[in-house]
Amino acid sequence: MWPILLFSDDVNFLYLTKRTAENAFLIFREGKKKIYTFKDRKELERKILKALKNDKAVGVNFNIQHKRFLRLKKLLKGKRLYDASAYLNKLRSVKNERELNLLKKHQKLLMKFFQKFREC
Repeated sequence: MWPILLFSDDVNFLYLTKRTAENAFLIFREGKKKIYTFKDRKELERKILKALKNDKAVGVNFNIQHKRFLRLKKLLKGKRLYDASAYLNKLRSVKNERELNLLKKHQKLLMKFFQKFREC
């Protein structure tokens, strides 16, 4: 599997890292995650190139802004970009025990809220 590149404004970044961040990106490779931070666009590009220098292909969430995709395509010239959005959606669709418990908890809170709302 090829690495997947995600930016901190992508909802999948939050899902995979359980963190919010600005000026950061994530390389998700074979189940391992590495977060990189940057100060400006020049540093961002340098770090992306360094992190992906040995890869021939890179997964990207094709649901990103078109302008960002074009910049990535130019930056990663010579590397194949593939759409990782279906894979990321599949990852997010499978819930672990912790997520299931949180969903149950939220459901109970909503039921209490609607009960109180009806009583008003």
